[in-house]
Amino acid sequence: MTVELDVFSGRPNPRWELTEQERQRVEKLLSGPPEEADPGTGAKAGLGYRGFVLTEGARRIRAGAGTALETYLAGLARERGYGGLLEDLRC
Repeated sequence: MTVELDVFSGRPNPRWELTEQERQRVEKLLSGPPEEADPGTGAKAGLGYRGFVLTEGARRIRAGAGTALETYLAGLARERGYGGLLEDLRC
């Protein structure tokens, strides 16, 4: 499963592959009850931070708006060196 940090317009976004353990955690988060998005946080349309996009084959999932999945993926992004980018671009 590929994770894309959706932050740039006009240049490639950071991407990485999940480990099997990380993928299993994502699947567990996705299988839980649906969360209500917090309208004051997370992905917003337009320029800048728009959340995360998960891709696996034809399956495409957008994670944002203050959900547990967004929080988990943001932690993984920080572990991979994208913490400064998140802090600079998040609203």
